[in-house]
Amino acid sequence: MGGFAKGFSACFYVSIVCGFIYFGLYKAFKNFCRERFPKMNYTLLCFSCSFMAEAFTLIVYYPFDMFKCRL
Repeated sequence: MGGFAKGFSACFYVSIVCGFIYFGLYKAFKNFCRERFPKMNYTLLCFSCSFMAEAFTLIVYYPFDMFKCRL
């Protein structure tokens, strides 16, 4: 049980940071795409902005998660 609880705080803090990164990027991408592509389908706009925000968030999250798991 001690090994399980050791990584809990690291996972908790990283999930908060990645949540802020994801939603901040999603909002920024959505505002940017609305201005650049005003006639784009709203569903497609939300999907593409969500995809881009998730991709950039994984660039931050994946190396940290891999480092944490290997320790």
